Amino acid sequence: MNTPSLFVSRKFLPLAYGLLLISITKSCVLASTATISKTVAVPLSKIQKERAQYVVSGFSNCSSSEEIEEVVVTKRSKAPLLKAVYQWYLESCTRKPFIAKGITSGTIAALGDVIAQNIEGSTPKSFSPNRVATFFFCNLFFTGPFIHLWYTFLNIVGDWMEKRSEVSKLKKTVTQVFLDQTLGTFVFFPLYIYVYAMFDSVIRLRRLPSWSQATEKCQKYLWGIILTQYRVFPISNMINFGLVPYELRVLFTSTVSLFWNIYLCSVVG
Repeated sequence: MNTPSLFVSRKFLPLAYGLLLISITKSCVLASTATISKTVAVPLSKIQKERAQYVVSGFSNCSSSEEIEEVVVTKRSKAPLLKAVYQWYLESCTRKPFIAKGITSGTIAALGDVIAQNIEGSTPKSFSPNRVATFFFCNLFFTGPFIHLWYTFLNIVGDWMEKRSEVSKLKKTVTQVFLDQTLGTFVFFPLYIYVYAMFDSVIRLRRLPSWSQATEKCQKYLWGIILTQYRVFPISNMINFGLVPYELRVLFTSTVSLFWNIYLCSVVG
């Protein structure tokens, strides 16, 4: 009794397989010509050339037979390590500039003091970790944030010059360097000597700051420090303000300051 129904099912089974194969083939053809869309649709062949991974989160319906099915995706890129670190640092400087630039300045200053102590001939017994810590915290809490605020002011001056009148990039850069090497220099270095004296008293000497000693050191070394820095920073800041992006200027200055900090550590340390 079940033979006719079994015969009918066997008769239509190849037809069902055929329809299924056609539908799968059509889907594969559509998928091979699909566009990958995030904000703008991108050809699938281009995505394959970029060797990037995409996570499908949804499909859009086709309104006509001529339209190409689109896929809503999230790109998962494989960036090189150095590029990833650069992007992370740039993002940190944008979101948390005081922390990122303070740590940058403090780390490089501490490294400069380590080199300075080795040049001075410090033995393992005479090497002073407290002095390294003093330079680190002084630059972490003062130098990095101060330079960030100062460079922000210089950037505002540059933008104001561009809006007020058409000025060349060279003229804007020269103006920023002039302000930095006059007003900035004569404000920063006296403050730096006093701030260093405060951290030095607390960390190394374990006593309250002595403002008279800081004033004496300022009177003794200030002009020598300012005259010496004129050999380094006018040229480096022309490059910094003229070519380096705003968010990376503290990093550039701190990198240039590595050898300058060796001299500064030997003077105020």
